[in-house]
Amino acid sequence: MVNPRVSIITVVKNGERTIEQTIRSVAEQSYGSIEYIIIDGNSTDGTGDIIKKYSDSISIYIREDDKGIYDAMNKGIKAASGEIIGIINSDDWYEKDAIKNAVGEFTNDEASIDIVCGQGNIIKNGEVIGRSHKDSIEKIWYYFPFMHPAVFVRNSVYKERGAFDTGYRIAADYDLLLRFYTQGVRFKIVDQLWVNFRAEGISCTERIATAVESQRVRKMYAGYSSDEASILEYGEKKIDEECYNEAIERNDGILEIVLSEYVGRKVCIFGCGRWGREIGEALDKIGYEVEAFIDNDNGRWGKTISGCPVNSPCYLGKGKRDVVIAIMDKSDEVVSQIEEIGNPDLRYVTIGTILKDIRTEVLNRKGISI
Repeated sequence: MVNPRVSIITVVKNGERTIEQTIRSVAEQSYGSIEYIIIDGNSTDGTGDIIKKYSDSISIYIREDDKGIYDAMNKGIKAASGEIIGIINSDDWYEKDAIKNAVGEFTNDEASIDIVCGQGNIIKNGEVIGRSHKDSIEKIWYYFPFMHPAVFVRNSVYKERGAFDTGYRIAADYDLLLRFYTQGVRFKIVDQLWVNFRAEGISCTERIATAVESQRVRKMYAGYSSDEASILEYGEKKIDEECYNEAIERNDGILEIVLSEYVGRKVCIFGCGRWGREIGEALDKIGYEVEAFIDNDNGRWGKTISGCPVNSPCYLGKGKRDVVIAIMDKSDEVVSQIEEIGNPDLRYVTIGTILKDIRTEVLNRKGISI
């Protein structure tokens, strides 16, 4: 495979704010043999005028209604004639040597590689807020160990194994790549910066729906892994955390509704780690009183967190105490420890129970079923 033709696909609808940067990043690539395909879902803003401005750099332009982003991507894949296909969204852009470097990875391992995956910057409000990093392909059960717009796939893989499942609204890209992985398609992940990804798309703005759809995908394929239980557990925790995060950010009364079933408005928090500090801040925002933190580590006793003292578990031995157990992995051990204290006026709830109840309330409000 010498200088193979690379088909690059951009799908867009009303993307006048960002698509010019996307088009220019393709047109200005250091690699020459590029077929550029734009699928426009009948934009009603100035997108069409921008596309016409760069018509000399565009090989195929399809402007028609579609059934969503993945339907549009499938149209682009069907139209592609290149040996390698890349997909760059209309709000993302390539680094100048991205396609040349991707092709180089294919040609260096021509006999053994079907998909090459690079990395990217994460952009928000015009600033780089993070970067993806190479990890083992086995991590795909949990998350992408690469940046999806930096994925290049042999055209033959799509022809033999199919394209995007349009039954998904958000996670069809995850379904596609996990499906390929479980079918034995050969991946190569490199730690090279190829793309810039704006964290403004639906997978970033609808994080709960994304977590739910991603878990649907895991359930489809997790049986192919010996770690099925841990994979599915991870996905459930991800949904829990996204629901919790939204409830706290919106401060719309869900946390109070949940806590009222278990404890009063004056509580102790058992655990000084991540969850202890997070739930402490959340309780402060909604007017709860945290009278003390409790921890088994005697090195923390006598210190303070946000002005609250850290005490030993003996503090719970007398008087009326309501406790939030803010320890995720060993909460059962802490529950046993609290029950052994023998204080009849002691009530408690675990962070795991709080998250599950918040999840139920949030999903019900959104009308999302799992």
